[in-house]
Amino acid sequence: FNFKNKINNKKKQYDFIFYIRKHNNKGNQFFIDLIKILSEKNYKICVIGQKLNIKKNVIYKGIVSRKKALRLIAVSKYSLGSFENLFSFFVLDCLSNNLKVFFNKNFKIDKKLIKTNLLIPIDFYNLKKSLKSIDNLTKNKNLNTLEFKKLNFSSFFSQ
Repeated sequence: FNFKNKINNKKKQYDFIFYIRKHNNKGNQFFIDLIKILSEKNYKICVIGQKLNIKKNVIYKGIVSRKKALRLIAVSKYSLGSFENLFSFFVLDCLSNNLKVFFNKNFKIDKKLIKTNLLIPIDFYNLKKSLKSIDNLTKNKNLNTLEFKKLNFSSFFSQ
């Protein structure tokens, strides 16, 4: 995975993009509840993957190729990381397209390796608290920053 942070000047079509996949480890109920509330607050939402039964302000794209997912990510402002994996390919694609990504606060980020305001911790176990954090951040128009230290793993397994 060759990670490069792209300057993305495309007009933003969606406020949020979600990747929903039916799986027990994905913590989908939190995402579904969050999408319902965000859509009621008139945020424009794009969902790739599984279709949900929410109609207001939600566009479903279904299962898409990575190329199409990257195009949809490029025209979005915010995303959510999955419940069980902070650095999934979806999250890495969102970060490389300069999206702010809300993630499960139980993950710890080494500030020596990654300095960014693109990764925002929220409480995946407290929907009300998470919504307050999301609302506050979406009103704040800070410039996005991302710096990461490149590590050499070529000698990782040598003794």
